[in-house]
Amino acid sequence: MLWTANSKFLFGTHAVIFDVEGRVLLQRHTYRKRYPWGLPGGWVRRPESPHEALRREVSEETGLQISVGPLVAVQAARRDAAIVVSYLCTASGQPRTSPETSEVGFFALDSLPKPLAPDQIATIELAARFRRDLEATLRAGDFWGPCLAGDTDEHY
Repeated sequence: MLWTANSKFLFGTHAVIFDVEGRVLLQRHTYRKRYPWGLPGGWVRRPESPHEALRREVSEETGLQISVGPLVAVQAARRDAAIVVSYLCTASGQPRTSPETSEVGFFALDSLPKPLAPDQIATIELAARFRRDLEATLRAGDFWGPCLAGDTDEHY
C-alpha cells in the first residue's frame, strides 16, 4: 500500500575527491550532452547503501578505490525526480577513463572545465569549504574530527 500511494524517485550519489594540491576530480561523461563534465558517482541500486553505490560507481568510472567520508550536500533534482547525496571522499590509485568517461582528471577550483552543472559547482565549493574547516579543526587538536571522517555503512 505504501509503495503505490507514494511518489517514486531516483537516489544518486556523488563523490567529491580532492588531491593533495586541493584540486577536485572531475570526469567528462560520454552520455551527458548538456553538462558533460561532472563529479564521479551514480544511482543507488537495491539493496545497496549510498556508500556501497558510491564505491562501486567511482571504481567503475575512474578505477579509483575510495573511502567515503562526511556527507557534504543533499540536493533534489526536480526535473529527474531524484535525490542526490554528495560525500567528501579520499581515493587511492590513478584515475583512468572508462566506457562512461572520455576524460578524467584533477582540476583547480579556479579553472573547472565547462560545461559543468551549476549544482555540481555549488557542491564542489561547499565541499572545499568543509574540507578546509575539517583540516583546521584537526590541526587544532579537536578529538571529534576523526569521528566525522570515517567510512561506515552502519545504520543508526
